Amino acid sequence: MVIISAMKRGLFIIGIGFLALAFISGAAEIAAQGITKQLRMYMPIVEVWEILSPETLEQFRDDGVGILGSNWRTVEMFMLLPGWLLFGVPGLFLALFFRDHDVDADKNHEEAVFLYDELAKRASEEGMDDPSQGDDVMPSTHIRTEPAGLDMADEHIEIDDDEETKPPSDGKPD
Repeated sequence: MVIISAMKRGLFIIGIGFLALAFISGAAEIAAQGITKQLRMYMPIVEVWEILSPETLEQFRDDGVGILGSNWRTVEMFMLLPGWLLFGVPGLFLALFFRDHDVDADKNHEEAVFLYDELAKRASEEGMDDPSQGDDVMPSTHIRTEPAGLDMADEHIEIDDDEETKPPSDGKPD
């Protein structure tokens, strides 16, 4: 059981890493579009890589063909996808499906959802909702306020101007 839990945690962390790569590749795609001054819906990761760092792309291609041989075409096919899609979909899958699921938190959440219903039922059983006992929602003392008159905005308010707070007449500090 401990091994399965560790594997789930490891796959979750890999998923978070893929999501980070998806965000980084999305930012790189925006940078590549800014360099080429072309605004497109998406750019394949191979084009973004070629614009931002052509030397490392050639090195990757040389190493990939040497290591993978005839399977290199499959890797090139995946590199025609945008990076945010290539890393984002598996990252989202791994992060969502292999996250730790807390069963106790669900139970606490369910209790909190039905708390109001339980309290209302208990108050009804104890006779708290009897209208003859008075309104328990409104306060017993109401604040009496008068609305502002229509001429309130026209009144002149005197403000004492302090000599120290006035700016100099020429606009320059002393």
